[in-house]
Amino acid sequence: KTTYKVAAVLSLGEVDSWLAMPWYFGVPRCIAFLLVLPIYLLMRATIPVVEPEQFSSRWLVLSVFLMPLGFLYYLGEEYYSLFPAIGGCVGAGLALALLTLGLLRSSTESWALPVITLGKKGKADVCALGYCVLGFFASALWIAFVANELVGTITLVAMQIGIPVSLMGMTFLAWGNSMGDYANNVAMARRGVPEMSITAVFAAHIMNLLISTGLGFLLLLQSPGGGGSVMGTFSLTFPPEIAMALALLIVYNIGIIVMAITNKWMFPKKGVVIYARASYLVFCVGAVVLSVLFGK
Repeated sequence: KTTYKVAAVLSLGEVDSWLAMPWYFGVPRCIAFLLVLPIYLLMRATIPVVEPEQFSSRWLVLSVFLMPLGFLYYLGEEYYSLFPAIGGCVGAGLALALLTLGLLRSSTESWALPVITLGKKGKADVCALGYCVLGFFASALWIAFVANELVGTITLVAMQIGIPVSLMGMTFLAWGNSMGDYANNVAMARRGVPEMSITAVFAAHIMNLLISTGLGFLLLLQSPGGGGSVMGTFSLTFPPEIAMALALLIVYNIGIIVMAITNKWMFPKKGVVIYARASYLVFCVGAVVLSVLFGK
């Protein structure tokens, strides 16, 4: 019972879904939980959670206190090694913890956040919304941290075993970079908002193409190799595997549009799943073949 309670607190109730799974899914998931138990503990202690089912005043106070220190650690050694930065984060965390304690004590319910509403209809709970925003940013930092570590590990392994750079970028690095989006999308779908999950799939790539790529090229142009100004020049290679990926993406999107039109803008569940997985399988096989033949 004690183990179950600890798992329920640290996993935010996910342990119940693991136990409901078939044994060949549930047992490995529980074993993985035990292996990464310290990570779950750190996440619970740094991410504010205000959901009624998982709310805990003690964990909330602890998480808002440690969250600034977690952000400082994410910034890197050049920041968390500075005593003024550490002092500032401790002060910020202490201020948030004291504010949280004050809100908890002022509530009409015992150790619960007070309901502070705005608007004529009084539907916006400002207090809960504020802590939700803090939890969102803390979760985003954790996702970015784990994704960066995963990308670094995958890159090292791929380089050690001699995988071509182009194949590494199209498979291993792509998987690592997508882990954060995957975790977010699955979490939103499980919480009953699949529309938000599907929208995020497209919105994330649009942001990567228009914002991330644009800023990346801007910084590259301003670097010495790019001419030192936004008017600098540099050369880009267009290997066959990249051309294959671009062509396959165009064909895939055309197929999705045709499927939507022929089904009166309703996607058949099995058809979309089979089509998407088959397309990605073709992509992976083509990437491997072209990278082995032309990659460096």
